[in-house]
Amino acid sequence: DKKVSAIGMGTYYDPTWIAASVLGFRKNKKQHIEAIKRGLESGINLIDTAEIYNTESLISEAIKPYEREELFIATKVFMHHLRRDKVIKSCERSLQKLGLKQIDL
Repeated sequence: DKKVSAIGMGTYYDPTWIAASVLGFRKNKKQHIEAIKRGLESGINLIDTAEIYNTESLISEAIKPYEREELFIATKVFMHHLRRDKVIKSCERSLQKLGLKQIDL
């Protein structure tokens, strides 16, 4: 049985988000990867993403040093991909981008 941390990390990333630049915390990809690693180092093992977030490749890079069994990865398909065949294709793309053999949720 896999243990899941009570707190998870959401991984939505939009470098064009206007509020981010106004508030002064526009992140770049390297900072996003480092933030994920810091979360993992602090004991968080639940990483939440979605194909529309466009962060699956960032997550793949961030989780490389960690044992897969220690992580719980959740992703979601885009609302226009809810037909069976599209869900399967979306999951296959997510697996490839995440560099994983399986998605936990």
